Amino acid sequence: MDPNATWEQMAAAVSAGRWEEATATAEDLSVWLSKGGFPPRVTGRQNFDRIVATAACRAVATWDVG
Repeated sequence: MDPNATWEQMAAAVSAGRWEEATATAEDLSVWLSKGGFPPRVTGRQNFDRIVATAACRAVATWDVG
């Protein structure tokens, strides 16, 4: 997996309101991170990037678009 590409895909899906795609991408990235995969570059501080990416994935995957 390329976590940077996946992060960008998730962000684009959220921006476009494609919630099924956003949720699936968030879940994929979350699994990758939970298995010890490196996080996408968000701030440039890998430990903090892992926290940010994990939190964002959880938020996207559980977002209520009702």
